[in-house]
Amino acid sequence: MKFVTAVVSAGVLLSSATAWAESFPLAGAFSTDGAFTCLRSLACTGSGTSSVKLGSGSTTATLTFNGVDTTLDIDNVARPVTLGHFQVTGSPGFTFPTRPNPTTPILRFNFKIRETSPVEGTRGKDLWFGPGGKPDLPLLMGTDHMSFGLTTSSPGFRYDAVVYSIAPFPFKISGNGVTDFTARVGVVPEPATFVLVGGGLAAAIAARRRRRALA
Repeated sequence: MKFVTAVVSAGVLLSSATAWAESFPLAGAFSTDGAFTCLRSLACTGSGTSSVKLGSGSTTATLTFNGVDTTLDIDNVARPVTLGHFQVTGSPGFTFPTRPNPTTPILRFNFKIRETSPVEGTRGKDLWFGPGGKPDLPLLMGTDHMSFGLTTSSPGFRYDAVVYSIAPFPFKISGNGVTDFTARVGVVPEPATFVLVGGGLAAAIAARRRRRALA
């Protein structure tokens, strides 16, 4: 009897998890911008702005971030969204400046996203690029996601946050041309949803083991 009850409970919870896969659209709107910081021992001017000049002499390039101001439909299926564009205009044969230590960043970028819907808020994240010495500039360190708290509900379940998952890694800025900065955007359920589903399954498994032991 205990096993039957546990299975029924787990089934109900799993049906809720299945419902989680159904579409649940929210009207989203956000804008982005950012500023570079020139780090030590690097030929770089324009620190603290969205555009910096790298290199010296005949090998230089201008690196600019162009933000976006956009609207989108957000639901519980993560979809790719463009957060902005890194544009580089370099001299012939330009390569990004480098440092002897391959794990030391040469440039920091503070990315900011200002969301106006479904919630209002601003998030800022630092991205660290380096070491350079190649036609592209790889991302060495930085967050893999940003989230905005959210309390809303659809039939049977609630959502905890809108998540911007920065992907894919590794991310590299091209030495010439435009590189899109993208993320996968979607809403996620509150942790209690997973706890309930996991708890229901655990109860069913435990009850089944007890039944076998008694037999």
